[in-house]
Amino acid sequence: MMQRTGQAVALAAIRDHQGRLLLTQRPSGVDQGGLWEFPGGKQEPGEPIEETLRRELYEELAILPATPQPLLRLAYRANGLRRILHLFSVDRYHGKACPQQGQPLRWVTPEQLVHYPMPSANRPLITALRLPPHYLITALDDLLCEPPLVALERALQRGIRLVQVRAPGVAEERLLALAQQARQLCHRYHARLLLNAPPHLVTASAADGIHLPAWRLLTLSERPLPANYWVGASCHTPRELKQALALGVDFALLSPVLATASHPHATPLGWRRFARMVRDLPLPVYALGGMTRDHLTIARQHGGHGIAAIRGLAESTRFPTA
Repeated sequence: MMQRTGQAVALAAIRDHQGRLLLTQRPSGVDQGGLWEFPGGKQEPGEPIEETLRRELYEELAILPATPQPLLRLAYRANGLRRILHLFSVDRYHGKACPQQGQPLRWVTPEQLVHYPMPSANRPLITALRLPPHYLITALDDLLCEPPLVALERALQRGIRLVQVRAPGVAEERLLALAQQARQLCHRYHARLLLNAPPHLVTASAADGIHLPAWRLLTLSERPLPANYWVGASCHTPRELKQALALGVDFALLSPVLATASHPHATPLGWRRFARMVRDLPLPVYALGGMTRDHLTIARQHGGHGIAAIRGLAESTRFPTA
């Protein structure tokens, strides 16, 4: 088991008014020269990590972040040394971003990040920046409880950009037809649709990915779909989180965090245990179980990427997409 201490690094996901992210390029002749990276740098002894972020951004770009928000913390090893990356979201800052060390800058959309060669340790950061903070889980019957897909479209109009459709026991022909309609609707709103179904139905419907229930996750020995599909997994235990990492899934759900009406006999993890389980995990994790939109901030304070819910995201409120 790795020790908790290690060199900390603060990185900034700086967004402009168009939602683009700022990348800088490492100079040639240094370690990993020529690769693109998020601005930031190493923590000095005794320095709070937020102060590291401010110092590095001022030294590199002559800007000062206004209200940086923690997005992801993960641990990795490089050259035998343990390092901890702290990624912050910076949507507002003072000054104009201008390279102070002659480094090239580039503003790119989250989807364009995959086209820029970056250090391997940044891969979970790239995934996290491409994932929205809210994950709506809906059953097939929920989609058909009124005129088909009306409820889904209302959620998409409010800003939901990641949707999972569960369809246990549903005939494949019926699921395939509805999944194709739901995928077309999601794409109209630039949202992604994942199916909680066998992989062949995901590819047949041209959905964006698959969501693995815990029982299916534990039966697999490799990632069920290639990298151009999103793969999520439901986890409840450290063993399941370890399996998700081994398979190379893109993100996980961890539940139940709080008590839920749908699973009244399940013992909730609580926020402290949730935080311990996701600490330094190189994987974005959504909190599930008793979540409402008001829990997003507390989920992020405890190391979560965002929140997932079935009923808790159904209220008529707009959701931010980043």
